[in-house]
Amino acid sequence: MVIGGGYIGDHAILVARAMRPGGVCHVFEPNAESAGLMSANAANNGVTNLEVNQIGLWNEPDARLRLEGNDSHARPVPADPAGAPGSFRATTVDAYAKARGIDRLDLLMLDIEGGEEAALQGTIGFLRRSKEDAPVVVFEIHRSYVDWSHGLAATAPIAILRDAGYAVFAVRDFQSNIPMRGCRIELLPLDAVYLEGPPHGFNMLAVRDEALLDEAVFRLCRDKSPKLLLHKSPVLHHPTEWLAHLPPWLDGEKGSP
Repeated sequence: MVIGGGYIGDHAILVARAMRPGGVCHVFEPNAESAGLMSANAANNGVTNLEVNQIGLWNEPDARLRLEGNDSHARPVPADPAGAPGSFRATTVDAYAKARGIDRLDLLMLDIEGGEEAALQGTIGFLRRSKEDAPVVVFEIHRSYVDWSHGLAATAPIAILRDAGYAVFAVRDFQSNIPMRGCRIELLPLDAVYLEGPPHGFNMLAVRDEALLDEAVFRLCRDKSPKLLLHKSPVLHHPTEWLAHLPPWLDGEKGSP
């Protein structure tokens, strides 16, 4: 597995633990402080199958980038000049895998603040493998970096995946830790995603084999928002299960339009 944008390991450590025994999670985090905290968190939690790489992911194997912005919202952009102070090395998933002798990639997760398009371009060798061997892809798309005014299908990251034979869906989820016991993971087809509102981002799921979307785990729905929000319209912004039975802890809150 490869994670681009590991931050302090808040999800990478959990994923790596779930992969044991046998699986290895390769994480890329160019921010030195975040990468150090991720390594420390892995050690404190006894996770030994997490490999932290303090470099970025891009569409060229020998790129030099810099971070524009602060902390977890810093965006990778090409460094100009390439050796400018604060710049860092970046590589492609394909080149990294070749150098490390990795011949299989099951899952690719990307949350790199607008760098997703370049990282996907650098993974094209894996993406174009047979349906059985191509990785599942989870990635963030954000209106601050991607123009979706002509629909999600027309955006560059999604076009890369569709050209490689992927089916792509928006994932409905909360941005914070909200109890969702008893709820299936809800997916929205590209032509049925409610996108109104201020600039925002959400996660996408891409699969080459739709048979992986087990109906016991996933539900396909339409014309809803991928952003689950407690204070907004339940029809658009709450899990489907909540429309029939609100969880007790929600205290009957209905939300606003």
